[in-house]
Amino acid sequence: MAFGRREKAGPLCYNPGHDARLSTADWAVVACYLALVLCVGLYASGRQASTREFFLGKRHLPWWAAALSIIASETSAVTYIGTPRMAYEGDWHSSSSSWA
Repeated sequence: MAFGRREKAGPLCYNPGHDARLSTADWAVVACYLALVLCVGLYASGRQASTREFFLGKRHLPWWAAALSIIASETSAVTYIGTPRMAYEGDWHSSSSSWA
């Protein structure tokens, strides 16, 4: 198959007749995650005296940690999902330019 658009829909296509509700276990995982995030936020709150201290981290952050933070922010889930999609729909130029 040549690169480009597919002629037929694959098995991962949207199916309007499919019931896509979350199970009780799914909701339990979501609730546990939200509770964990809330607990971490409450634990970490109040440790900074000002917003400047919050955003600059008392200027004690090593250069490599700041670099990794920037790279992680750049390489978000949208990049991982969107770039291959754009490449698959087109001619793969967006893929090579984003990952270079």
